[in-house]
Amino acid sequence: MRIGIVTFHRVVNAGGFLQAYALQQFLRNAGHDAMIANHIDRGVLKQEMKSAIHRAKGFKRFAELLPIWRYRQLQQKHFHLSPPIKDPASYDWSYFDVVVFGSDELWNYENFFYGLKPFFFGHGIEGPRKVSYAPSFGEIKPTDKLPEQVVSGIKSLDAVAVRDHNSVEVVKTQTGITPELVLDPTLIYDFEGDVVADNARDDALIVYATSVSEPHREQLRAFAKDKGLRLVSLGTRQWWCDEGYDKISPFEVLGWFSKAPYVFTNTFHGTIFATKFGATSCINIGHGKANKILSLSRTLGLENRILKPGESCADIFERPVASQAIQERLADSIAASRNYLLTQCAAAREK
Repeated sequence: MRIGIVTFHRVVNAGGFLQAYALQQFLRNAGHDAMIANHIDRGVLKQEMKSAIHRAKGFKRFAELLPIWRYRQLQQKHFHLSPPIKDPASYDWSYFDVVVFGSDELWNYENFFYGLKPFFFGHGIEGPRKVSYAPSFGEIKPTDKLPEQVVSGIKSLDAVAVRDHNSVEVVKTQTGITPELVLDPTLIYDFEGDVVADNARDDALIVYATSVSEPHREQLRAFAKDKGLRLVSLGTRQWWCDEGYDKISPFEVLGWFSKAPYVFTNTFHGTIFATKFGATSCINIGHGKANKILSLSRTLGLENRILKPGESCADIFERPVASQAIQERLADSIAASRNYLLTQCAAAREK
């Protein structure tokens, strides 16, 4: 079966890349001819470049563009891409039997780079079965008034599943549809053979965060010293750590998570990777990430890994981890999420 995936496939971060890759590979491993709908928006590219170069001055600005180039190379190598789609409304979507919308914050129409894109909600796509898998509305609330194109688009879908409890409530409140709650694709795909851990070490306390306050830096330094660990930042470079890797591939990021005994993160995918590989985590909920991290914590039983006011990082790291219970809930959620996706894709044969 030919399946097109509409997602944020051109993002420049490990989590965004891996969610698109995971969904593609899961479907291909299930025997489908799955490819990513290669939608190209020059306005988004300009925003991406402006966002990158504003952080530096002079010739250093060119260095800030290198990650965009590196990720384009990775995308070309690892994604099965459709021909370029410059105008989704005029594209011949009938090539596909199914179009899957998701995951990531595809339905966050307030997204800085994309804004409202009607085809993210199915508009202009006629012929294939239309299914959503794990998109999120981000911090948009159930009480917010959604644009008509968003509401009518969701109502046009043949099946609806979202990634977090907040998005469930948004869809229910605004459309009357009760969507399924499913896991991010990075949790339903095993990445067998993809993880690169050649240079990773097993004595690392990974810092996978966009920013870290000075009090938390001091707490992490003290904990690492006490346990004989190396502080290693991945992604955003944290210069106060012992080591930092901001130019490694997403598969190398997974390699570090696969070996690290401890992880400090304020991101959604950092929480996922720590849980997936069984690391002891300390989760400090980052700005704009509360809905998705709290929802994942509620689903998998990670509430006692979340750093609250008055607690230290060491308090969380030393707190017992209910590993067996977490893995059991994860296994149940994986099975349900995989079943939803495969069942809804198979239903295209009956359409």
